[in-house]
Amino acid sequence: MTRPTLAALLGLTLAMLTLVTSQAQALEGDASAPIQVEADRLDLDDRAGTAVYQGNVRIQQGSMLLTGARVEIRRNDAGQLSQAIATGQRAYIEQQPAPDESVVRGWGQRIVYHVAERRMELIDQAELHRAATPSTVAIWNTSSTAASSRHALPPRASKATSEYA
Repeated sequence: MTRPTLAALLGLTLAMLTLVTSQAQALEGDASAPIQVEADRLDLDDRAGTAVYQGNVRIQQGSMLLTGARVEIRRNDAGQLSQAIATGQRAYIEQQPAPDESVVRGWGQRIVYHVAERRMELIDQAELHRAATPSTVAIWNTSSTAASSRHALPPRASKATSEYA
């Protein structure tokens, strides 16, 4: 891969990660916090519009943390971020909704973040813990901290590290 192509792909990944995390932020400082990504491997495909992180993936910005064995970030035909999909060994997401609220934690074999709808799906062996009340959950609306989310019954080698300001 040539250096200009690699630089363009890294720029695409940064833009996609910024969109994924900035739209799901809850605490005031989260959106401006640097994005930290750690994974064993990164595969970029500009034609397909994907960035795939594999192996102990950890993506954090402010209070939001997403982990999984694999995280794929996709963009639509218009080049806009459309989804972030975390899979493997029960992917995990957590976020602090507000300074006076406890951290919301979710698990699923697959976690899908739909960017346009600002909606998170926890799929297969899904579980959501909000405050002290665990429940099985299919959909988590990240644009609201209200309890109006739709509920359903179930669900180190060397590292590559990045930080984006």
